[in-house]
Amino acid sequence: MVGFKVNKQALGHVTIRKIEKGQITFITLNRPEKLNAMTCEMMEELYTALGMVEEDKETRVVILSGEGKNFCAGADLAANALGVGGREWNSKLLENQRLFSRCIEKVASIPHPVIAAIHGACAGGGMSLALAADIRVAAKNMRMSAAFLNIGLSGCELGTSFYLPRLVGLSHASEILMTGATVTADRALQINLVNYVTENTDEMDIKAVSIAKRMLKASPLGLKQTKLQLRAASESTSLKATIHAEDVGQVLCLNDEETSKIVQQKCEPFIAKLRAKI
Repeated sequence: MVGFKVNKQALGHVTIRKIEKGQITFITLNRPEKLNAMTCEMMEELYTALGMVEEDKETRVVILSGEGKNFCAGADLAANALGVGGREWNSKLLENQRLFSRCIEKVASIPHPVIAAIHGACAGGGMSLALAADIRVAAKNMRMSAAFLNIGLSGCELGTSFYLPRLVGLSHASEILMTGATVTADRALQINLVNYVTENTDEMDIKAVSIAKRMLKASPLGLKQTKLQLRAASESTSLKATIHAEDVGQVLCLNDEETSKIVQQKCEPFIAKLRAKI
């Protein structure tokens, strides 16, 4: 990461780096010699890191990234191999699966916005992590694929069947998940799979941080409520339920002393600016 002063903390194969007075936190998969491929141990560390950030009073935005030349090549099949057969094997397999899937759920459920900064290989579980983020910034060399299908498993795993159709539509999602095709950064931008594409990883980091800095202009509670309502709405089929949740969220913001002060400070200049345009 170029040009940023950081405070760094390591959790095995996951690192936590804080910038902007601790308000922006990088959570980085740090196993570059293995393309940041996921092991059960690494997923436990990632879940711990996400939990730490969730409880951290300074953090307001999270940037999820990968060390070295790749974001994440998916599961480390050699490290996670269990053999085949029997009830005990199935139980252990499900236990390991939950180590992975709960990280995907955690990315979605923490109150802070999560920006995925994606470069190089982004496959299988790495793709799932990126899809679970709120915003995706990709470097030009990003290559994304649902690697599950390419090794004989279902293309739908770790939330891909939930997130991908919502991002790109059913037709594009079907092509990606049913063919195991590799999606380039430019193609991902074209089908709304990523928000931005940059020329290199340095620019990717800079872009991710610039988005995070724009988010910091919002009140802490207002930003959290926005993520909460967007997530709730994307999982809801009822407009009435969605609007009710939004109403409650706004009331919570207006009743919060810190947020109320920020609203008062920003409201008058904002209205004056609007009037000037009329």
